[in-house]
Amino acid sequence: MTHRMLAASLLCTVLAAAGCGRHLEFQDNFSGLFEDRVQRPYAVGTTATVTVQWSTLDRVDGWMAHSENPAVVQVLSQGIRPGGSTLEINVQALAEGDTRLVVTDGSAIVGTASMRVVRATQLQLLDHALQKTKKQSEDVGGEVRVVAGQPMAVEARYLDASQEHAWGRDLVTWPEVGGLRVWTDAETLGRDAEYVLVQPAGLEAYDLPLSLNGQEKRTLRVIGVPEADIVRIDLLPPPEDDAQEDDYICGGLLAYDAAGNRIYGAPADWTIAGVSVGSGDLLCYKYAPHQDATSVTVQVGATGAQLLVKGKDFYVSSTAMIGCSVGGPVASGTAGGILAGLALVLFAIRLRRLSR
Repeated sequence: MTHRMLAASLLCTVLAAAGCGRHLEFQDNFSGLFEDRVQRPYAVGTTATVTVQWSTLDRVDGWMAHSENPAVVQVLSQGIRPGGSTLEINVQALAEGDTRLVVTDGSAIVGTASMRVVRATQLQLLDHALQKTKKQSEDVGGEVRVVAGQPMAVEARYLDASQEHAWGRDLVTWPEVGGLRVWTDAETLGRDAEYVLVQPAGLEAYDLPLSLNGQEKRTLRVIGVPEADIVRIDLLPPPEDDAQEDDYICGGLLAYDAAGNRIYGAPADWTIAGVSVGSGDLLCYKYAPHQDATSVTVQVGATGAQLLVKGKDFYVSSTAMIGCSVGGPVASGTAGGILAGLALVLFAIRLRRLSR
């Protein structure tokens, strides 16, 4: 080893020992990783979990956090996770304004994260099926038709007075409506999203008032319909053109009645080469571009449709089963074969508030 190489090696060792090159990583349950500012404002009333750690996963013994303005964001609890490399802080947004979350090691400031809190004044109800398949954010409007006995999910999105999207959790409320089951469900799969789910018991109309901060913002009319009303299925092909090999992608369907009205909660049955994959309105799989196309059949009552996809490890999910798959994966690809596999579950942290 030359003197120059030895000097370079020693310099790298010294810099590594001094922690050079490592940086602080903040993360919350809504937006994922960020450096010094939460990506979106929190809505008043929202609780969030924020974690902070070194990029090198060094220990964080003695670390604590506080809010510079606890009237805006309050620290509810905190602690170091098992393993000693992550500080977890649970906070609540109390009032409109700005603050910083300050992290110290007991003697000095380690880092800060800026936070802003706004008041949610508008509630959007976004079509979950279109989000999952076409990545479109479209409001369902004031009336939805749902197969009686089946659930339907919409994402609750909160906006402030300037139309800015704010992170929110458990902000929407509703009164009890006889014959209509209503609940919220949230998942953590890269980001938190909150969903309102409705399930009509019978073949009738139910008016569901929805409120934010104690003020009614909109009414959703839920009409229970029979499955036999479905006379047309439009397939939403999985986005294979935008996928890379082994990416998980999903396709779905839209169901309609004779008048062209959209019907949610269609109990669709999916089969591949005669083998049942499961029941739901989403078909997901690993994209396999170099594999022969596989024929998939979907059936809702007497109405059916087919599509060709290039995939493997198929499984059926539902837009009303937040973060969970239904049935099991089916391996596909080799001539001669489709074999039932072990159940595939999309792991999610599910928080549920029920209303009976």
